[in-house]
Amino acid sequence: DVPSALAVDAAGNVYVTGCSHGGASSWDVFTVKYGNDGKQRWLTLYNGPANDGDEAAAIAVDGAGNVCVAGFSEDSNGKKDVCTIKYDAAGKQKWVKRYNGPADGDDEARAIALDGSGNVYVTGRSERPKTGEDFVTIKYNAAGLRQWVKHFSGPSDGDDSANSLALDASGSVYVTGTLMTPLASWDCATLKYSAAGKLQWLRRYNGPSNSGDRGIAVAVDATGRVCAAATSPGKMNDFAAVQYDSAGVERWDSRDDGVGGQDEAAAMAVDGSGNVIVTGYSWSSTEADYATVKYDAAGGQQWAKRYNGAANKADYPKAVA
Repeated sequence: DVPSALAVDAAGNVYVTGCSHGGASSWDVFTVKYGNDGKQRWLTLYNGPANDGDEAAAIAVDGAGNVCVAGFSEDSNGKKDVCTIKYDAAGKQKWVKRYNGPADGDDEARAIALDGSGNVYVTGRSERPKTGEDFVTIKYNAAGLRQWVKHFSGPSDGDDSANSLALDASGSVYVTGTLMTPLASWDCATLKYSAAGKLQWLRRYNGPSNSGDRGIAVAVDATGRVCAAATSPGKMNDFAAVQYDSAGVERWDSRDDGVGGQDEAAAMAVDGSGNVIVTGYSWSSTEADYATVKYDAAGGQQWAKRYNGAANKADYPKAVA
């Protein structure tokens, strides 16, 4: 049983999703709800129509306690489809939506978000016939009716993948991921769509080594400023964070290179004051350690902290709040 994402509602209930091996049905999506006392309220499994591999990567909860999860579900040909599932507060399945991209290849969601009207947004990757893997972002309404689907391909028509999604108060959608460049390297890319799915802008972050910048996470603060986190090579891989205003104008970018080893960003959060916290792992003489960096709203580094576990071995964080 492999968990992959967690959400908490206003009442303190805790929701976890991932995948569980179903034996003859291979992997199934599992979603479990615990009360704020830690007692299990419900557990539900989703086995797709092909009776094959189904996995969730992301979860979100709305104000009414409805739970949405997204990931992939394999079809009868063993190809992945984007799979989005909505449950009510009691764990009863309300709807399941699958998306098979135009290449009939592998498509999967990696992030999900809900707005105040119950609309559901998912993003990830989708194969297309001429451009390979592209960003894919899909909007469903609260009843599960698809409102729009948008693909985005980088300039090289190479493999591009979205990894994170965030919404602002006006319903704009921000997506961050990795674009292949014409030089067969990568840039961290952040896109803004309107609530109607119209592309507003694209911004790319290319670090000092001009290679290998991978977009990991995106978040929006209370003023509408957008921050993306990346793993970005310098002398070795570093943490990178870049902030844009709502019009896509860069305000700042900051980097942290740990203690000189390989550093890999894993997650990011923004607090109510606009501070940005990036976590991931950083290599040192004790192998990989947790590394967490806090920047203020102007991009100034406030602190950087490391955690080496009791065994003095490799430690890998996955999430921050």
